[in-house]
Amino acid sequence: MKSILTICPLQQDDIPHIIHYWFSKTEKELRIAGVEKNKMWARKDWGKFLPDTLSTPLEQATGWYPI
Repeated sequence: MKSILTICPLQQDDIPHIIHYWFSKTEKELRIAGVEKNKMWARKDWGKFLPDTLSTPLEQATGWYPI
């Protein structure tokens, strides 16, 4: 079976789901993902950063967020 990966621009409606995803993980799940909980941004900082990325043209984007 062939796998297909689709990448699309971040949408405003994606933001709460991204924030919920990371903040609903246990410390063990975060460690498995390579994330140190004490180095994570605060929820409010994600709430500011992600909407700011919506105004970045795709040609200038520096990151991608799997949804």
